Amino acid sequence: MPSAPGFLFEDEKTDANPLADMTRLISQNPSNAERIKPFIGGDEILTDPQQRHCRFVIDFYGVREHERQKWPDLLKLLEEKVYKLRRNGRLADLMPWEFERDRPDLREKLKDLTRVLVFPSPCGHAVCAFVPRDTLVSNPHCVFTQEDFAFFALIQSRVHEVWARMFSSSLKDDLRYTPKTTFQTFPLPPQSGQQQELERVGKNYYQFRVQLMVKNNEGLTATYNRFHEATERDPDIIKLRALHADMDRAVLQAYGWTDIKTECEFLLDYEIDADEWGDKKKPYRYHWSDDVREEVLARLLELNRERAKEEARSAATATKQRNRKSREKRASRIVDSGDMFS
Repeated sequence: MPSAPGFLFEDEKTDANPLADMTRLISQNPSNAERIKPFIGGDEILTDPQQRHCRFVIDFYGVREHERQKWPDLLKLLEEKVYKLRRNGRLADLMPWEFERDRPDLREKLKDLTRVLVFPSPCGHAVCAFVPRDTLVSNPHCVFTQEDFAFFALIQSRVHEVWARMFSSSLKDDLRYTPKTTFQTFPLPPQSGQQQELERVGKNYYQFRVQLMVKNNEGLTATYNRFHEATERDPDIIKLRALHADMDRAVLQAYGWTDIKTECEFLLDYEIDADEWGDKKKPYRYHWSDDVREEVLARLLELNRERAKEEARSAATATKQRNRKSREKRASRIVDSGDMFS
């Protein structure tokens, strides 16, 4: 993603390019719009009811050298704003139109999608939401190249949250979700006949949540603050809690863990000193009980260990097969050589 504000068009940061400049550049040369893409970060994902972007970014990814000259105004802007910032620093070797960290592998996967699932990080609540595939997402937020509601149901479920809160790091009280330490180690449920049910409950939950946020003009953070508030009795919030329970049950069913009870209660997110805390709002969260969360985590860890053993066995078998084929190939060459001199 861009490492310099010179790539961006927005009105919040004074060192970025004003949105009025973007409008002017496109008015002067409509083709400039081809290289200006929507750009979104955690603030918009967590505060806007529909995850709408309010920023744009200049993006020359995949454009060949001889083609870049079609957009001289944008190149000039990057020369003025990005090159001057980089020329004496650690990014001096980068061309002014190159992002510091680009993801060609991710961009390739996006070609066949209409949207992606984003897990903002850091965030106070474990939440995720869809954004259009042509919207570039800033670091350090996690982008899943999945667009189905079944996958959303899994990632938004308390099953996944139990794992995420154990293996993600934290920033103050916020969850810092990273693909390497959190998702890549998360044991997905086995392929089963539950896909349609996960799709159904995930769609119901997601669409109701969007309607609720739009109705109240509240983003994810405000909505889940109310979701976890013990005194909140709004019928729509109560319904959202019920839909979340439906989603949890469907995910547990996908793992085959139908014996786990899914009732929730309002529990403190962490221990506090009541005297020191005083009148401040206490950090309650609408959770499974401690026992249930510990049981789910234990089963996920066991499933993770079983999968690791299976992968090790498969790798060992593959190595043996490669070694056998290699020996047979060498033996064949020896026999062939002998035939040449018979």
